[in-house]
Amino acid sequence: MHLAFYGVREKLISNSYRTSDHSTGHSFSTSQGVTAEVIYEFFLNGVQTSSSEAVLDSFEQLFFYLLCPKEPKVKTALETILSAETGESCFHGTIQRCCYILINNWLLKRQQKLIKNLIKILSNPPDIEQTYLSIQESRLILWVNNFLNSEDYQNLLQCANFDRHDWSSRYQSYLLVPQYLNPRNSREQKEVARNLAQQLKDKYKFDLAMYIARLESPTGRNRTPNNPTQLGDEVVSLIKQTISTQRIFNYGTQANLFLQNTQNFHYQEFKQCLPQYLMFNLSQQYPANILREKIEEKLQSLYRLHDDKIINQALIIRNCNRLIEYLLIEQGKAPSFLFNLMIRQGSQLTLVILLLKLVLLASPCRTYLDICIANLIQFYQDHAEVRFQGLIQFLEIFNLVFTLFTENVQYFLVKTKDLAPGTQSETELDTYRLFCQFKGPDLRNTNIKEIQLKGKDLRGADLRDMDLKSIQLSRVDLSLAKLSGADLSQGIFTETKFFIANLNYTNLTNANLIKTDFRRAELKHANLTSADLKQANFNRADLRGAMITKANLPEANLENTDLTEVDLSASNLQQANLNGANLSYANLSYANLTNVNLNRANLEGANLEGANLEGANLLGANLENANLKGAILERAILSQVNLKSTNLSNANLMGAIVNQANLSQAILINAILRDTNLAQSNLSYADLTKVDLTRANLIQVDFSYACLKNAIVRHTNLKDAILLGTDLHGANLFRSGIAQAHITRVKLGNNSGLSEQTRIFLNGEEI
Repeated sequence: MHLAFYGVREKLISNSYRTSDHSTGHSFSTSQGVTAEVIYEFFLNGVQTSSSEAVLDSFEQLFFYLLCPKEPKVKTALETILSAETGESCFHGTIQRCCYILINNWLLKRQQKLIKNLIKILSNPPDIEQTYLSIQESRLILWVNNFLNSEDYQNLLQCANFDRHDWSSRYQSYLLVPQYLNPRNSREQKEVARNLAQQLKDKYKFDLAMYIARLESPTGRNRTPNNPTQLGDEVVSLIKQTISTQRIFNYGTQANLFLQNTQNFHYQEFKQCLPQYLMFNLSQQYPANILREKIEEKLQSLYRLHDDKIINQALIIRNCNRLIEYLLIEQGKAPSFLFNLMIRQGSQLTLVILLLKLVLLASPCRTYLDICIANLIQFYQDHAEVRFQGLIQFLEIFNLVFTLFTENVQYFLVKTKDLAPGTQSETELDTYRLFCQFKGPDLRNTNIKEIQLKGKDLRGADLRDMDLKSIQLSRVDLSLAKLSGADLSQGIFTETKFFIANLNYTNLTNANLIKTDFRRAELKHANLTSADLKQANFNRADLRGAMITKANLPEANLENTDLTEVDLSASNLQQANLNGANLSYANLSYANLTNVNLNRANLEGANLEGANLEGANLLGANLENANLKGAILERAILSQVNLKSTNLSNANLMGAIVNQANLSQAILINAILRDTNLAQSNLSYADLTKVDLTRANLIQVDFSYACLKNAIVRHTNLKDAILLGTDLHGANLFRSGIAQAHITRVKLGNNSGLSEQTRIFLNGEEI
């Protein structure tokens, strides 16, 4: 899944790429650089204006076959580079930068498939042994193959997020850091690496939040959600433990207090106080005591020339960077003594908390920390994963803790049950559930009506209780936004994303919500009266108690949605998908439900009086105690449906498929069941007074103690039907096939349509 939540800011590749930039790590003359610009310009324009197929074809034709029919000057530019004595370096940089121009555009547009197609083309260059090639063509293929065997191409594969299967690919976001920080790399390469690293971090953040939400949800425990970590289900306990510690000691507050208390200190005094801050609340036992001792030794010798200077931000950053090195990797080469010590002792969490405390003192240190993590991964990259499980656990805990405390998703504990007196401590974490919430901008004091917001990213925004009547927010990303109690009536939200948003008690009357994304959103008691919700997606949303009367919902996706006690009266749900939806005690009176999918839906106690369910699929649905009085169910599929005690009086089920259904104690007075398939259904104790069963399939139907007074049972098939104590007074039984039924104590009288032979047969039975 390539979700919008990933957090990469959508933007066009601007004219800044059109300026000359030769910071690719390859040296070539100014004239060669100007020549290469012609090729850059061609692909930059192509990727923005031409089809992807045309761009890929042009790339292959130019760099494999020295052809460019549409732009002869581009071919001439490449021929000039190929003719130069020192042209290979220029060619190397040119093809590399063109790749990054294409990858960057496609990456920002989430077109990963096109990036894979580009890599597929590069991995199949022409055969260099072909005898009919010209000198320039041979040189071109040779240089292409040299590029494909270079370290730069391996970096390109990494930036392209090309499928890899080694363990280090799980931590690719860190391996990309050196690429976007290297000043020798081109602007495009740095942009691709930075964007992809952010995408991967945001994907991990989102997947972790979804994993916790599903695992901690009572309804999600029956499913196995995807765990983005390598820590197994113990990740939940680890988060709870870390967060409960944070609540008590609050790392951010500690960092701010420490900086305030030492702001006028000399550097030497700062270094003397720093170990106390770092080791606060840590064990004094081994290996923590060794850790503290080594940190104190390191600080004593660190930057002694500055000991008498007043501390400043620059010195704090340099100081923290040196400690990060000391804790992780010595001089960028091998893991440090302290790192190996903590890993061997299983103290990964302690080490990660120390790194967190250093970053909270100086946020710019996070970049340097990521570089050190990348160096660690590269040091072990060529070794089998099974040889260093301690490192893997450190990386997983590092990912987890820094997501908890440095990203824009907030995790918190909520107590859900009390322990029995005298059993365990009241701080037992099993009595708490874990929740997460996106931390977006607080816009409650902003006049956003005067801002052009079409297509903008407002994920997690706080818009609670705001008056946003008639606002236009088409194609805006409001995923995880807080909109409870807001007035959004008459607003325009075409294709807007409300994914996992909180819209409880929100006013959306008369709003334009066509193709809006409400997946997993909360809309409890929201008012959507007369809203246009055509093709809206409510998959797994919570709409309990919502008001959706006279709304337009054709082709809407309400699969697995909670619609308990919702009011959908007089709404248009034509061809909507309500597969697995919970509509218990919902009001669907006079709603248009033609051709709707209600497969396995729960409609217990629902009011469907006068509703049009023509052609609807209700296979396996639960309609116990529902009110279907006067409903239209022509040609509907009601196989295996639970209709126990349901009111179907005056309902039209002509041509419906109701086989193997449970209609015991149902009320079908004056119902039309002409041509209806009721085979193997249970109609015991049902009231079928004056029902029309003409040409109905009644094979093996159980009519025990049912009432069919004055019913029309003409041209039916009652083979093996059970007529135990059934009341057939006044029923028209012309060619009903009653002689083939199992008859016991049937009540007959004033019946029409019975042949003399059938009467003789019935007189001979015990009736």
